[in-house]
Amino acid sequence: MSYINIVIYVLLGISVLIGFIRGFKMKRIYTFLFLVAGFCGYMVGLPLARGLMDTALGSSLLQNAYLSILPESPLMASAYDSSFVKDALTEVGIPNFFQGIFSGKIVDGTSSMANAIASSFANVTITYACVLLIFFIVFFVLRFALKPFWDGLFGEEGKSFLGRVFGIVIQAAKTTFSVLVLLAVLSLINEFLVKASITGLNDFLVNDLALDNPEAFSIGKFFYNTSSALLTWISTL
Repeated sequence: MSYINIVIYVLLGISVLIGFIRGFKMKRIYTFLFLVAGFCGYMVGLPLARGLMDTALGSSLLQNAYLSILPESPLMASAYDSSFVKDALTEVGIPNFFQGIFSGKIVDGTSSMANAIASSFANVTITYACVLLIFFIVFFVLRFALKPFWDGLFGEEGKSFLGRVFGIVIQAAKTTFSVLVLLAVLSLINEFLVKASITGLNDFLVNDLALDNPEAFSIGKFFYNTSSALLTWISTL
């Protein structure tokens, strides 16, 4: 058996053992909760923020608050001109890397540059506040709603029979993903070495995984070909 196959089998075997011992505790679903809460925060938070910007909170209270702390200068006092937004943000002290966040959030372009910048700051503040608020609400509601169901299905410690089965599946999936990433990196390194006329690693891979024999099958060869295909797919995006 090839060296790479042995390593993969050992890693999968260890992952099965770890998954069985750990079970399927509630904290292992936090990634799912983060994704759901993040999606809800984005889909609900943005429309909510746009609505609030049309109220006194955004268009008057917050905007005036930011307007009061902006520096006084000829540029800020001049009429709004989109071509000078970058200069205005630089004058305020916003680094170039973050200026795109604010330049695209201007909602008041009817008067001075200062009012435009202040409206951008108010819009960004409300947007992030709404997204985070919805995120935390959804996250904690789902967390507490799922807890009783989770305990009944997988056990309080996640170590019921079903909990251990799910623990094995999740741990094996994580190990599989890690192996694919490692082999993708190995495949990428091999490509660079071959282009540099260094074929030692390529010769090892061909011999160890029987890459030149289309009829030969092994778990290592399957993983390596899959990771190479993923790299090719990513490069076309």
